[in-house]
Parts: sequence; C-alpha cells; structure tokens
Amino acid sequence: MKKKRWIILIAIVWCVSMAVLCYLQITTRIAAKAYKTQGIDVSHYQGDIDWQTIRSQGIDFAYIKATEGSTYVDDCFADNLKQAQAAGIAAGAYHFFSFDSSAGTQAEHFAEVVGLQTTDLIP
Repeated sequence: MKKKRWIILIAIVWCVSMAVLCYLQITTRIAAKAYKTQGIDVSHYQGDIDWQTIRSQGIDFAYIKATEGSTYVDDCFADNLKQAQAAGIAAGAYHFFSFDSSAGTQAEHFAEVVGLQTTDLIP
C-alpha cells in the first residue's frame, strides 16, 4: 500500500514539474518577443556561425567569449567579433571566470586580450 502511495506521489510531482516547465518556456518566449532588441552569447562551442543568418533572424547584439581563467583565449573570439560587426551586429566580449587563479589575474588576462580589440559593447 505504501509503495502505491509513493508511485502516485512521484507521478503527481512529475506532472506538476512538467506543467511548470511548459509554463515557464511559453512565458519566456512571449516575454522575449516583447523586447525590441534581441541578443545572443557565443563561444567556440557554436562552431562556425553564419552571422548574416543570425542578423536576418532579428539578432541585434552578441556577447562573444574572449577568455576563461588566467590563460585561455577562445579560438573563435577574433573571427566572431569581426564577422558579427561586419554583419551589422553590435558585439561585446565576455570572460568566463574560473577558480584556477585570482580574479585580478583573470581581469588582467581579459584586458590584455580584449584591450586590443574594438568592441561595440562594454565587457
């Protein structure tokens, strides 16, 4: 008898969770359409990006991963920055914080990499 109650309870929790997730997904999409300016963030994980297609989909700005930790530089940063700007998309750079070193060391690394680039948006 107790096993049956647990199964029913788990089924109810699962159903409620799915309903909440569906609600959040729908309201997020509706809310996103309410904003006139749309943006994305990208890194090397996205691979080659067709920035003209991104622009035609209504994307106005992009934040592009530049660095991570105190030594890593995203291989696609410079190309993504140049191509996004060429497509008419305002671009900015971001740093992915890591616990491998101090915040100061990571900030210096980010400034060294991005300082040489011309970005449209603040970091």
